[in-house]
Amino acid sequence: MSRNSTVTPVSIGRILASLVAVQAMTPALGQEVRALNDANEGTTNSDAPAEVVVTAQKRKQSAQDVGIMLNAFSGAELTQQGVTSVPDIAKLTPGVAVAGSFAGQNATLSIRGITQQDFSIVAESPVAVYVDDGYMAANNSSGIGMLDVQQVEILKGPQGTLFGRNATGGLVNITTRKPTDTMSAIASVSYSSYNDVQTQVAVGGPLSDNVQARIAGMYQRNDGWLTNISPTGGDLGGQETVAVRGQIAVQPSEAISLLFTAYYSQVRQSWGPYLLLSSRSTDTAGIPNSVLVSEPTLFGQPPSDVRNLVVNANDAQSTGGSNKIGGGTVHASIKLAGAELTSITDYKVNSYTLHLDDDASAISFIDDDPTEARVANFSQELRLFKQAGIASMTAGLYYLNIDAPGTVVQRLFGLGGDQVSNRLSLKTNSYSAFSQGEFAVAPKVTLIGGFRGTRELKDYHYAAFLQQLDGAPITDGRFFSGQSSQWLYSWKAQAEYRPNRDLLLFAGYSRGTKAGSFNVPFAGGATPPDSELYYKPEKLDSYELGAKSSFLNGLITLNGSAFYYDYKDYQAFKFVNFSSVVTNNPATIKGIELDLYAHPASGLELNFGGSYLDAVVDNVVISNSLASAIAERRPPYESKWQAVTGARYEFSLGGGTASIQGDVQYRSGFFFSLTNFGATSVGGYALYNARAAWKTADAGVMGISTWTSVLRSISSRRSVMAALTRRI
Repeated sequence: MSRNSTVTPVSIGRILASLVAVQAMTPALGQEVRALNDANEGTTNSDAPAEVVVTAQKRKQSAQDVGIMLNAFSGAELTQQGVTSVPDIAKLTPGVAVAGSFAGQNATLSIRGITQQDFSIVAESPVAVYVDDGYMAANNSSGIGMLDVQQVEILKGPQGTLFGRNATGGLVNITTRKPTDTMSAIASVSYSSYNDVQTQVAVGGPLSDNVQARIAGMYQRNDGWLTNISPTGGDLGGQETVAVRGQIAVQPSEAISLLFTAYYSQVRQSWGPYLLLSSRSTDTAGIPNSVLVSEPTLFGQPPSDVRNLVVNANDAQSTGGSNKIGGGTVHASIKLAGAELTSITDYKVNSYTLHLDDDASAISFIDDDPTEARVANFSQELRLFKQAGIASMTAGLYYLNIDAPGTVVQRLFGLGGDQVSNRLSLKTNSYSAFSQGEFAVAPKVTLIGGFRGTRELKDYHYAAFLQQLDGAPITDGRFFSGQSSQWLYSWKAQAEYRPNRDLLLFAGYSRGTKAGSFNVPFAGGATPPDSELYYKPEKLDSYELGAKSSFLNGLITLNGSAFYYDYKDYQAFKFVNFSSVVTNNPATIKGIELDLYAHPASGLELNFGGSYLDAVVDNVVISNSLASAIAERRPPYESKWQAVTGARYEFSLGGGTASIQGDVQYRSGFFFSLTNFGATSVGGYALYNARAAWKTADAGVMGISTWTSVLRSISSRRSVMAALTRRI
C-alpha cells in the first residue's frame, strides 16, 4: 500500500458487512443447538469451548462482550506453545512484535506498530505490562517469567482511561493462579533444542476455613545458540531462570477479601548475542541509505557467519548478565451496598546488568561493560465499581512513584583503554483520577465514555566522566539535569450495537498518551541543546470500527476490526553526532485485524489470525556519510503483514490424554531502525512449531516439542530473535 493509500470506509464496511452476513447465515442452526442444550436439563455440551472470561475493563466479562480487539491465552495454552517469558507472547498473535536493544537483553513488545523508541535504561514503554494489576515500570520485560499463569490478555489500542499512563499501543495483562479452598498440585517438565529444560511446580489449598495459600516455582535453562569461535570468548544466548511466588488469601468476612503476594525471579544470561555485519553508505537521488556488503568491516574483520550463527567476539562471554525482579502486592476487595471497592498496593524492583561487545569482532574496540539499572516502582490504586439499572460506573484514584538510577560504562579500548562512565537517574511522581461509564440507552445499544487526567512530575540528572580503567578520572566530566511538570489526558467514547446475542458491533474514538522524558547521550556524547534535552509527550487519537461474532453456540468465533491512528509528537529515535536523541514527529497508522477460532469436532481446535498495517512516521531526519534528507519512514519492528494459524487435536490414550498440535507464524519484512536503511532490514520469515504431549489423568504432563524456523536460509528459531534485536 502506498503512502497515500487509505483504509476506506468502503473496505471497512465490507469487512463488517461480511461478518454480519456470515453470522446471519447460521442463526437457525445456532438456535437449534441452544434449544437442545436448554432442553437437556441445564447440562452443557462437553465439546463446546469454555467461555473466555477477561478483565479488560477492570471487571470480569466474556471476551465476546467487550468491544476491544484482544487475545486471551490460558496458562495451559501458553505451556503448549512453549511461552516462558513476556517477549515469547509475540509469536501467538498478529499485530504484536518484539522490540529491543542490547541484543535482546532489553526487550519490549510492539503492538500495531507502536514501538518503544527510547531504549534508555530508565525509560518506559508505550505498551504497558501488568502482573496481577501491578504496573511494570522498567523498560525491560525479558525478565518476567510465565510462572503459574492463569491467563494472559493482550489488549490492542489505547487503554489510557482504565489502565492509565503509557498504554498508548495497548497492554499485556498477566493474571496468575490464585489460592483455592481445595488442595491442588501441578508439575510439568519439558525439553527442547539447545538443551532447553523447563520445570514448573505449584501446590495450594486451604490453611483454615477462611485462609488459603499457594506457592509456585519455576526453573528453566538453555545452552547458547550463537557459537563464538573466539578463544577468549564464550557461546552466546544461554540463560538460566529461577522464579518463585507465594500467595495467601484471607476472607475476614463475607464482604472483605485480601490477597497477599510476594515473588522473586532471576535470569542469569550471557553477554548479548550480537552479530557483526558490514555495511556501505549509498546515495540514491539524494536519499541516504546503507546496505550490507560482504567486504571486511571497519575493523578489518570478516562479517559474522549469519547462516550458521557463528560470531568471532573476543570480549563476549557466556555469563555475566542478570535480570532480577522482586516485590509484593496487596489486593483488597470490599463489597459495599451495591458497589465494590478495590485497593491495589504494589511494589516492584527490577535490577539488571547487561553486557555487550559492541564491535562483536576479534579485536577489543568498544564494549558496554556493564550497563546497570535499578528501577523501583510503587503504586497505589483505589477503584470503585457500581452497577445500577442501565448504567455501570468505574472510578478511581491512582498514584505511581518510580525511582530509576542507572550506570552505563563504555570501555574504549581503541582509545588507549579508557572508559566513559555515564550515570543517570530519573524520578517520577504521577497522580491521576479516572472514570468510565457504560449506559444501555436502548435494548440493543450501549454507550461508553471514559476520562483520565494525570499530573506527572519528573526529575532527571545525568553525569559523564572519561576515566582510566582503574576508575581514575581523566576529565572533570559533563553534567546536566532537568525537571518537567506535565498534564496528560486520556479519554474514550464508544458506541456498541448488539442486534442479537451472537453479534457485537462497535465504533469508538479514544486518546492515548505517553509521558515526555529526557534524552541520554551515548558514550558521553555531546550534551543535547536545551531544545532537545527534553522530548514532549506523545498523543495518539485512535478511530476504530469492529465486530465480534460467534456461531453454533460458540463453536466458532470470528472477530475483526479496522483502525486509524493519528499520532501527534510521536517519540522517534535518531542517532546524531555520536549521540542518541529522541525527537517528536507526526505519524499515522492504518490497519485491519481478523481473528478466527473454530471447534469443529470433539478434541479438535483450529485458529487463524491475520493483520495488515500501513504505518508512516513523517519528517524523519536521516543521514549517512554521503547525504542527509528528510523523508517518510516506517516505524521499526513493524511488518505490513502478519499471520498466525494452528491446529490442535486431543484424544484419550493409555489412561490419560494425548495431544498433537502444530502452528505457523508469518511476518513480512521489517526494519529494526527508523532510518529504514537496507542494512537494518529483516526479510519476511515463517516460524513452524510442532508438539506432541501426553497428560496423565491427574494432570501431570509429559511432552516433546520440536521447533523449526525459516529466516531466508537460516535454520534456528532463535536466529529470528537475533535478527530482531541486533543493535544499531
